[in-house]
Amino acid sequence: MNSNIELLWLLVCTLLVLFMQVGFLLLENGQVRRKNSVNIAMKNLADLTLSLILFWAFGFALIFAEWRMDSLLPWLFFVGGQADLELTFFYQMMFAGTAATIVSGAVAERMAFRGYLTLVLIMAVLIYPVIAHWVWGGAVAQVSTSIGWLVQLGFVDLAGATVVHAVGGWVALAAVMVIGPRTGRFDAGYEPLKGQNQPLAAAGVLVLFIGWVGFNGGSVTGFGEVTIKVVGNTLLAGLVGATGGLVWSWWYKGWPQLLPALNGMLAGLVSVTAMAHAVHFNQVVVVALVGALLANWSAQWLARRGVDDVVGAVSVHAVAGSWGGVAVALAADQQLLATGLGFWQQLAVQVLGVVLVGLWSFTVAYVLLGWLHRRWPMRVQVVAERAALRLLM
Repeated sequence: MNSNIELLWLLVCTLLVLFMQVGFLLLENGQVRRKNSVNIAMKNLADLTLSLILFWAFGFALIFAEWRMDSLLPWLFFVGGQADLELTFFYQMMFAGTAATIVSGAVAERMAFRGYLTLVLIMAVLIYPVIAHWVWGGAVAQVSTSIGWLVQLGFVDLAGATVVHAVGGWVALAAVMVIGPRTGRFDAGYEPLKGQNQPLAAAGVLVLFIGWVGFNGGSVTGFGEVTIKVVGNTLLAGLVGATGGLVWSWWYKGWPQLLPALNGMLAGLVSVTAMAHAVHFNQVVVVALVGALLANWSAQWLARRGVDDVVGAVSVHAVAGSWGGVAVALAADQQLLATGLGFWQQLAVQVLGVVLVGLWSFTVAYVLLGWLHRRWPMRVQVVAERAALRLLM
């Protein structure tokens, strides 16, 4: 970064990504029952603060610096006061917080507070930094030139469709499988339990829509034509995704519904996050539409198999994020990707990366959470769940 305008743009993007935490809070509060609204707000605040502190302590070093013991010291201690590096650090810190927050809505209304903090700890220490290093290692050349092995193969993920969203979604799936559904969730069929306020959830999604401009736009080096392209593609993907979710609900249910449209918007945004710098408008429409349809279909499929995901995090983030990772090879302009790979080589690398990200995220979370849950129950007792989750329960 050589100009003040570039520093200003990254600062704005950092604040926009932080502002997305407000969107997650509103979205999740709108879809839980009123009795648990304070509890879910506390978990949102807790996962943000814990994940950011852990990222400050050693997460950034694990992702971007050399893997040696002295690099596990708090990164700010050896930054050297360089403004561009410190701003890059804070921008990447927001990504770590986003990955952790994705999980909170999926496990809402039955996971104990201490269990949730343990889940965030596992994700922030053992899952997110490892995968982020695979894909983004070496991206901050001032800190280290140690390049992650997936990016060496040619894997492309601009802003975290797989690194952030798919990781959060697969960890969410592992968590909901370990702790089980809410009491009474499937007693009356597969329709979701009614949340307290759908307009509140809609407001949250619109906040996320705005924040996504910073999420994708700040991942472009510098500020110029490519940045405008990324912002335009991001906005278009959200609009197309919302339309796809609305049409899907109209066809599947017989009338338009709000929540499928909201999930469609988020799925469209997630899908294009991997390649917003390397696709044209026509490809954006296809990628976002497929992502929205896959997310809404998979939400129904999971519900019919007893998976209780309160906000649809697995479908929106794991499914759409994985689709976005694969779609890099299918939809992006090979010249703009600049990996030097042909179509089939790029497709093989993208599929390999998506599969390994899913396997690492899900397996580590499922094994550790399952082991802990058998020895130290990670969900509240049924009587407390039926009454209300207290602030720190």
